[in-house]
Amino acid sequence: MFSFGRKSRLSRRRVEKQAWLATDGDFALRPCKVVDMSDHGAQLTLEQFDRLPKQFNITFSRARRTGLRCQVRWQRGRSIGVTFLK
Repeated sequence: MFSFGRKSRLSRRRVEKQAWLATDGDFALRPCKVVDMSDHGAQLTLEQFDRLPKQFNITFSRARRTGLRCQVRWQRGRSIGVTFLK
């Protein structure tokens, strides 16, 4: 059976967890909230509307700047969708 107009989505887990974005060449960490997450990506909410570079790291600890490398897939206002890079 075919499903027209619907994309199959990977299983997402609701997370609602504080995180920080670390961009290359920038000292400051940007706070965000992880709304949901799958093995391949996540939906984030930024505390303020902000233009982001195409790639950045997301970390769950302010003490660490390393974390998951992400690429922006879409942005609508303060919400963004990212894909995890390997």
